[in-house]
Parts: sequence; structure tokens; C-alpha cells
Amino acid sequence: MKHIVLSLAVFALTGCSALVPSAVARLYQVSPLEADPADLAVALVLPDTLDVKSRSAKITFVAERADTGETSNGVYTLRVRSGDGGQTVFDIADADRDDLRRQQTLIRGWKQTSGDATSGSVSVTFEGCSVGAGPSQDDTVSVLLRTQADGDFFTLVRNASVADALDVLELTTIDPC
Repeated sequence: MKHIVLSLAVFALTGCSALVPSAVARLYQVSPLEADPADLAVALVLPDTLDVKSRSAKITFVAERADTGETSNGVYTLRVRSGDGGQTVFDIADADRDDLRRQQTLIRGWKQTSGDATSGSVSVTFEGCSVGAGPSQDDTVSVLLRTQADGDFFTLVRNASVADALDVLELTTIDPC
């Protein structure tokens, strides 16, 4: 699928070797239900031979109530905010922020009325494309997150192989940009 997938719940369970353990602990202290969508940002550190396809970056919030079977699934567009210092920063598009706020309010209500029966996950996906000759077997990807506008980015995934990050067997299958 050529997507970089950051699923906070999945990384915590899979033991991904590139996952930064201190980031997992920090994530448990930061609730995506409390973070202002205007403050959330994701930064990618990519090799010069890899880029993100235009408009392919998305963040997905999913929640489920086991007691009622209700689900809430919101997919929101991430836009490129800046790209310097070897990293590209994405934030939630203005048009999607109010929808995410409504979903957060819904899920917070579920947590108040059925705490243990409510579970959820957050995932970030980007479709990669190759630049020039494309990435090599030695190229890596890092993923950072910021939950407060005045806060620092913290590393979630450090130096994951491009092949693992994009879930491809052959790097030559990555489409050119």
C-alpha cells in the first residue's frame, strides 16, 4: 500500500524496534481527546529520495463502545505546513478541525458514561513517492508528534527502514512523485 502508518495503539503492542520507548510513556499521558486539533502536528524526517504524495496525508480517529456497539470513525486531511531542517511538518487542515472537535466531544461523552467500554486509536497515513533514483535499502524514516502549539516535537519512531515504513517488499515498487 506504500503508506507510512502510525497507529499509536499498534506500535505500543507490536514492539517496533524503531519505536522510542519514552514516547510510548509520553503518549499515555497525552490524550488525543484533550488536544486542540489546531495544536496537533506530525513531522516526518525522510531521505531526499522519498516524498509524500500530494493530499495523501490523513489522520484517523476511531472509537468504539463495546457496551452499545457504537463506533465513531473520522478521517481528517493533513496539510503540509512547513518543510525545513530535513523534516516536513503537517497539521490538520482548517476545514477539518471543527469536525474533529465534534468527534472528540462525542468520544469524551462516551468515556464519561461508559469508561471501560470505550476504546480507540489514532493513526496517521501518508502515501510515499520516490524522488530521483528512489530510496535505498539503507534509507530511514522518523516520525515525530507535537500535541501543544508551544510544545516540542517528540520522536515516536526513530530511523525505521523505508521498506518497513511503507510496507513494501521492493523499494522499486514505489511510484515516482
